[in-house]
Formats: sequence, structure tokens, C-alpha cells
Amino acid sequence: MCYTSYLFCYCFSFSCFIFIFNFLFTFYFSVKIALVS
Repeated sequence: MCYTSYLFCYCFSFSCFIFIFNFLFTFYFSVKIALVS
């Protein structure tokens, strides 16, 4: 599995979920602020 996709292999670790959550959280607020203003 790890050979076909490095990101998929990395996502088995807990830090990947934190990274994705932070990315989505930041992206969500950026869009929300852009729509409000």
C-alpha cells in the first residue's frame, strides 16, 4: 500500500489527520470571511 501512494501511507499516522483538519479549518474560515466581506 505504501508503495502506490506516499500520502496514503503517511495518513496512517495520527499527525496526518491533524494536518488535514487544520487545512480544512483554515480553508473554511478563509472562504467564510471572503463571503462575508
